Amino acid sequence: MRKQTFKNLLLFLPLLLNILVLNAQNNPVANPSSIIKSGNARFTVLTSGLIRMEWDSLGVFEDNATQVVINRNLAKPDFKLKENKTSIVIETNKLKLTYKKSEERFNAKNLEIKSLKGVDKEFTWNLSFANTGNLKGTAKTLDDYNGGVKDDGSKNLELGDGLISTDGWYLLNDIKSYLLDNAELPWVKDRKIEHSQDFYFLCYGSDYKTAIYDYTLIAGKVPLPPRFAFGYWWSRYYAYSDQDLRKMVTDFESNKIPLDVLVIDMDWHPTKGAYDKVAKRDLSGSRRGWTGYTWDKRLFPNPEQFLNWTAEKNLKVTLNLHPASGIPIAEEKYDVFAKAMDFDTTGVTARKAEVNNEFAKWSVFDDKISYKDIIYNGADKKFMNNLFNIVLHPLEQQGIDFWWLDWQQYQYDKNFKRLDNTWWLNHVFFLKMQQKKEARPLIYHRWGGFGNHRYQIGFSGDAVISWKSLAFEPYFTSTASNVLYGYWSHDIGGHLASKDSLVDKSLSTNPELYTRWLQYGVFSPILRTHSTTSVRMSRLPWDFETKYAEVISQYINLRYELSPYIYTMARKTYDTGISISRPLYYDYPNQKEAYTNTSEYLFGDNLLVTPVTSPLFKGVSPVKVWLPKGDWIEWFSGEVFSGEQEIQRNFSLEEYPVYVKAGSVIPAYPKISNLKSNCDTLILKVFGRGETQSSFYEDAGDNENYKTGAFAVREFKTFANNDGSQSLQISPAKGSFDGMSVSKTFFIDFKGLGLPKSIKVNGAVLNRATKANTNDKSWDYLVDESAVRLVLPNVKSTEGLEVEVIYDMNPAELNGLQGKIKKAEKVLNLVRNMTSIDLIPQKLFDLGELALNIRYQPEQYNTLVQDFLASYKNLNLIIDDLDTSSYNKSLLKAIIAN
Repeated sequence: MRKQTFKNLLLFLPLLLNILVLNAQNNPVANPSSIIKSGNARFTVLTSGLIRMEWDSLGVFEDNATQVVINRNLAKPDFKLKENKTSIVIETNKLKLTYKKSEERFNAKNLEIKSLKGVDKEFTWNLSFANTGNLKGTAKTLDDYNGGVKDDGSKNLELGDGLISTDGWYLLNDIKSYLLDNAELPWVKDRKIEHSQDFYFLCYGSDYKTAIYDYTLIAGKVPLPPRFAFGYWWSRYYAYSDQDLRKMVTDFESNKIPLDVLVIDMDWHPTKGAYDKVAKRDLSGSRRGWTGYTWDKRLFPNPEQFLNWTAEKNLKVTLNLHPASGIPIAEEKYDVFAKAMDFDTTGVTARKAEVNNEFAKWSVFDDKISYKDIIYNGADKKFMNNLFNIVLHPLEQQGIDFWWLDWQQYQYDKNFKRLDNTWWLNHVFFLKMQQKKEARPLIYHRWGGFGNHRYQIGFSGDAVISWKSLAFEPYFTSTASNVLYGYWSHDIGGHLASKDSLVDKSLSTNPELYTRWLQYGVFSPILRTHSTTSVRMSRLPWDFETKYAEVISQYINLRYELSPYIYTMARKTYDTGISISRPLYYDYPNQKEAYTNTSEYLFGDNLLVTPVTSPLFKGVSPVKVWLPKGDWIEWFSGEVFSGEQEIQRNFSLEEYPVYVKAGSVIPAYPKISNLKSNCDTLILKVFGRGETQSSFYEDAGDNENYKTGAFAVREFKTFANNDGSQSLQISPAKGSFDGMSVSKTFFIDFKGLGLPKSIKVNGAVLNRATKANTNDKSWDYLVDESAVRLVLPNVKSTEGLEVEVIYDMNPAELNGLQGKIKKAEKVLNLVRNMTSIDLIPQKLFDLGELALNIRYQPEQYNTLVQDFLASYKNLNLIIDDLDTSSYNKSLLKAIIAN
């Protein structure tokens, strides 16, 4: 076995450095040694590729935090400074800035930046240059969009600019950001912008990841969501009751489908009038009943008991809010709130009597009554503190875990006219949750602009139900990583029927489209199904035909299986700013295909996904996949492909185009019901032969101690040895946290490499399992997955492992065996329904029953597999000889067309 000492400290160093950075509180005042000031200009060298450039006619510069930039106190980078009477030259290893001293504002004549050898793209920039290669960021909402186009065809979706550009640079103009004070919850304050300029220049060439990281140093990190957020969210716009939800959760349990979050849409409070076209609107312009903070006791007669029950079921609950509508007169807390705000309530008693203080009669309100609503004023600290203390915190004390901030696009604060209400509500709600220190902060909201990456998670709105929308969302999601807004949560399955749809809008969900959409959701940052309030728009898995229900259940369980990998990648997002779903050009910036294949994306460091965005044809969906450099293994077939090529593949309903870097170790869980706690069993899926480094990350899951070192990491290394063997090194766990297990049971699956000749663990030979020793260290062969499984019980957190597997057959001979076995089984099963059993040749039975025969004759593995592979090459000929129709034969051939 090839020996190599782990460089654990080196691998662990980024996390340690990250802790040190965070322990130093964000400070908007820059390191004095990084500042160069001359007259009306000031420059701050923040990193070798990031420089701040300020100009002020009065020579008064801004050291407060802004909505976007909250930290400038960074270690001084290496740079050279040359200054004379006429100019300033600042040079790092990446850029050279030249400023010709002037009393004029920065302009194309007095300010210039050139790239240097530290970046791989040569350019010269000045203020006359547009960022023509910008790869875009994201948008506030997908409401009413059919793909990237408004459903009525009126306009294309406009994505704002992102930080990443093929030009190799980006200029962030921060002058229109409001300032934030230094309160515990930083509050907005005005900024004089008429006589100032405030730019941040990012120079990175094609090193996009460093650009993202540099931005996090000044704009803040993307917080790690609580672990439960990566489970399955049930959501639907429907007037669910306590009783409905109890039954639904019971059905999830009986169908063995895991669940973590219940999203309760706006009907948790009375909504009468919300869809009445003649109903009066409230002072925000919304239809009356669109917002509310009082439980509808018809649906939830005892909210406290309901929320006690959800807690017992380990379910998290979020409620829908539209805070911009203020506090309506009929609210339960109206009187207390009005008194706290010193609000004039003259005449309120009479007006309340007029409607008997019944929500059910809101629609009779007239304009005069509406003016007794307490109008929303989000930038007013008194209003917002009262909103939380009087209205929201009591609901949280009942058991609400986090808030869904729905439509909040209004901008009407008279004192802060540029303040985006979406941005501001996200800021206040997230930090208010953080202040409580009861749980890791989480809100669920729309994109408000730069700086909003600090407040996850996103809600993209009411997309049109169509294949076009499904095809657009992967691009939309991965591109949002260019502004660090990587936790988009979509209405999986779509929300509204297209205006041009020929299908009756009351019809139930298209099962195939929904299944493909859910499969995409499994390989996206947040898995949340949703739909409009239509009675027949059900998304419950068991409401579908069996063939769809089984796939839906399979993939939701797959999401939970992958949760350790996803959570590990989420920690990397916190450390680096790189989103879980990211464009291919982050890792392959010099390959043009990484830019043109916009629907493909990397899901974490090791998985490449090409979503299925078209219906089945003859039982399969054809998909073109571009593979970057290296060897890639198809998740569902085990077939190995060389990179730097485009391949054409066919996928049945239960298959999905996911590709794994050869040699990757994917940490996974066995079947679980939720993500409340860490699992004491860990499955390590080792895909093929390759040389890789990866890790597995754990923490307590729902507190902020991860920021200060309360976590543990195991590092993995794989080696493809010259003698054909495969080696895996697992480090001891580094670090600890409250509640951490002292040991775990490891299942290690070496996938796609055949039956082993021998296996050693820490130098000792591992025996094959027998019924007598299944709880001991052992190995066995998983025929259905073409994988060797090692069982290593009670591996202590302080224990490292070295595993060596020597194979009996050349791994290349077994390429794609897993997928071929499944396809042969499927062909046999279909043929049995097409023709008489007496007309089916024995060779087809042999092909379709390989897995069964290996179980019965494990000692004949090599012979059985070699015979299978030889016969599989002639499967088309076997199909041609069958006594069935040409149409049936074409269906069978489509299954094995790959």
